[in-house]
Amino acid sequence: MNAWPPAPAPAFRRQWLQPAILRRSLGAGMALYILSPVVAELCSGSTPWFFYPIWGWVLMLMYGGGAILIREYTLRWGKGWPTIFALGVAYGIAEEGIAVRTFFDRTAPVVQPLGDYGWAGGTNWVWDVHLSLYHAIISIAIPIFLVMLAYPARRNEPWVSSRWLKKAAIGYVGIHALFLVGWQRPVDGGLILASLAVIAALIWLARRLPATLELPAGAGPAPTPRRVAIVAFAATFAVFWMDWGRGLGLPAAGAVAVMLIVTALTGWWLVRGSRRPGWGDRQRYAVAAGIFFFLPAVSPFIELSGVRGQLIVGIVTGYLIRRTWRRLREREAAATAGAA
Repeated sequence: MNAWPPAPAPAFRRQWLQPAILRRSLGAGMALYILSPVVAELCSGSTPWFFYPIWGWVLMLMYGGGAILIREYTLRWGKGWPTIFALGVAYGIAEEGIAVRTFFDRTAPVVQPLGDYGWAGGTNWVWDVHLSLYHAIISIAIPIFLVMLAYPARRNEPWVSSRWLKKAAIGYVGIHALFLVGWQRPVDGGLILASLAVIAALIWLARRLPATLELPAGAGPAPTPRRVAIVAFAATFAVFWMDWGRGLGLPAAGAVAVMLIVTALTGWWLVRGSRRPGWGDRQRYAVAAGIFFFLPAVSPFIELSGVRGQLIVGIVTGYLIRRTWRRLREREAAATAGAA
């Protein structure tokens, strides 16, 4: 996923106002607006499918708006995946620390399984780190990548006009303000201000990160797509179970350390692999598929926990992941045959 070098900012500014580009890109922007909440909420069972006719617009304002803002500003700044990740963490803090405030609310149902585990200084650090990583990767990065894969010719083009970007920003800020005012929770206002400060710091950092991470490639060819998918799935499993399993006997600080170390080492391995000969769309997709496939894999357990219909959602999601995998393999085989 390291192979998205957006057009440099000056070149982008010369091109992005062209009406033809904006017309072609409308489908990609709408796809991202819809896909982000589907991946993050529907596929995880966090919001059951039968809520979407009523609450889908709320999720699109929050998730879709956030994903659009992150993708478009990353492009305008001439940045890449490191910036998307940093802004994705900021997105997670905005949602969980300001809108729904699960980071700080001991009474929130989603943190009840943790009990007293992970709480210190008015926040639950295990939940904070897990959800920040979840939103950065699953809510933001994976939907952006999947839309880029579906619209390869528009990878370096804007997906919305400045007018629609402003509308997305108004909707995104507005839905957070609505939650903050209308969703009263027993949370210290100082923690919300601290969240805003961290978000501001992450935005400042995101603007200064390099477009790509320059790491030595090492020897040998790129890892196979299957190996990439297995590593991505295993890392996702480890991070989730540090939360769901209450650290599997580790102290909370150990669980937080495991999540951060696993994420860092997996990212390091993937970036190194992406710089080796043979790294292509199948490997890039394998990163997303390996992470994303964890959600349909656990859908039977989510169904048993009381989320009706989640098994069907998981089966459909798993089928679509597998179908895309096969299509990319067929496309690669056809391209190889054509070159020969």
